[in-house]
Amino acid sequence: RILGNIASVNLEMSKYEPALQSFKEALQLSEQLGDPSMIANSNLGLSSTYLEMGRLEESASTAQTGLKYAMEYGDMEGIMNAYEVLADVTKKQGDYKNALAYTEKRISLRDSMLDKEKSAQIIEMQTRFDTKLKDEQIKTQYAEIRYSKRTNLFLMAGIVFFALAGLYIAYQQRRTSRLHKQVVAQKEQLQQLNNMQNFIFSTISHDMRTPVNSLIAFMQLLGEQEMTQNKLVAYGSELEANM
Repeated sequence: RILGNIASVNLEMSKYEPALQSFKEALQLSEQLGDPSMIANSNLGLSSTYLEMGRLEESASTAQTGLKYAMEYGDMEGIMNAYEVLADVTKKQGDYKNALAYTEKRISLRDSMLDKEKSAQIIEMQTRFDTKLKDEQIKTQYAEIRYSKRTNLFLMAGIVFFALAGLYIAYQQRRTSRLHKQVVAQKEQLQQLNNMQNFIFSTISHDMRTPVNSLIAFMQLLGEQEMTQNKLVAYGSELEANM
């Protein structure tokens, strides 16, 4: 490749003999290495040099050889270069039909390469778009998952809160109900005790009223001076019976 680069520089500087010598050395080396790409490029370099030197037959021959190896290797750039050299050679030879044919082949191949390049670019763009779309879809899905988890968490927290609130309310209601029952029971007991107290006092008042009245009356009789012994004994017996 170094020899080929040196030869190309000499060719651009119109130093045809040094360029020719370098291309021949590069061709010999590439044939020893068995590199079809280097063989094709070396032959095409020789063909361009021969063309500039006006050696048309040698230019056409080396261009055909370069075209052959370029086709075997699948080197599209080499094939187009070979078609271009052959078009120039046949044109200078006056063979305009073949010159046109080589030119059309070169243009067709160039268009084909451009189409492939455009297709590759379109495929690459489509791949990038699909990748970006998938990335966005994945991000959206992750966001939806996070939102769903948060929503479920809030719902669970709400359910737990309301469940605890319901249990607390139920507990308070049961406690209030028990207290109410206790109050009612205590009121009933107080009422019963009050009724019993009233009954006891009423009974005591009734039972004690007659003996006390009799005693008071007896005391009053004792205060009378005219009380006889017989009346005193009779009132005493009556008082004893009432007690």
